[in-house]
Amino acid sequence: MHRRRKMLYNPWNMSEETPSLKAVARCAELRQRLLALGNSVESLFADAVMTLLAGEGQSPDELRAEDCKVHEQCLEIDALCIELLTEDTLSAPHVRFVDAAARMSADLKRTADECLRIGQSLGGCAEALRRSSSPADSLVRLAELIQGMLGDGMEALVNEDATEAAALHLVFREVVDLQKRAAAQLAGAVSEQKLEPRCAVALGGVLVRLERIANEVLDLCNHVSHLYRDEPPTG
Repeated sequence: MHRRRKMLYNPWNMSEETPSLKAVARCAELRQRLLALGNSVESLFADAVMTLLAGEGQSPDELRAEDCKVHEQCLEIDALCIELLTEDTLSAPHVRFVDAAARMSADLKRTADECLRIGQSLGGCAEALRRSSSPADSLVRLAELIQGMLGDGMEALVNEDATEAAALHLVFREVVDLQKRAAAQLAGAVSEQKLEPRCAVALGGVLVRLERIANEVLDLCNHVSHLYRDEPPTG
C-alpha cells in the first residue's frame, strides 16, 4: 500500500510542505562523503604517525598529497551542507544531521592537519628513531590507542550507534593517563641522553599534537553520540 509522505510545517509561509526527495538523497550522499573523509583521515594517521614512529614512512610530498585530498573532501562536504541548509526542505532530524556532519568534517580536517605536522616533524629524524633503544615506546602505544579511538568513532558513525560512541569517553581517559606516562618517559630519555636533541624536540611536539588529535576525535564521538541518541534518519 502506498504510504503518504510526512508533511512538514514551514513557518515562513505558514503552510505544510512535503520533504524534498532530493534533499533526502543528498543527505544520504553527505553521509557517504563523511565516511569517505573518515577513511582518508585514518589512512593519513597510519602513514604520518604510526609508520614514522616506527622509523619508516612516506615522504613529505606524499603526506602533503594525502592532506590535500582530505582538504578537498572537506570543501565538498561544506558546499553540500550549505546547499542542503539553504535550498532544500529538510525535516528537523535531517537538519541536525547536516549540522553535525559539518562539525564532524571540521574535526576530521583538524585531525588531518595535526597528522601532517607530525609526519613533517618526524620525517627528519626517522634514522635517529631507528637507532634509539625504546624512548618512543609510550608514544607508540599512545598513538595506537588514539588510532583505535578514531577507528571506533567512525565505526559508531557507520552503525549510527550512540552508545558505542559514548563509550569512547573511557578510552579517552586511558589516553590522558598514557599521555602522562609518555611525557615522563620522554623526559627520562632526554635526561639520560638516550635521544638526540632534535629527535627529543620532535617527539615532544608529537606528544602535544597527539593530545590535540585525541580531543578532536573525542569531539567527533560526542557529535555521533548526540546525533543518534534518538536515532534520526539520515537517508
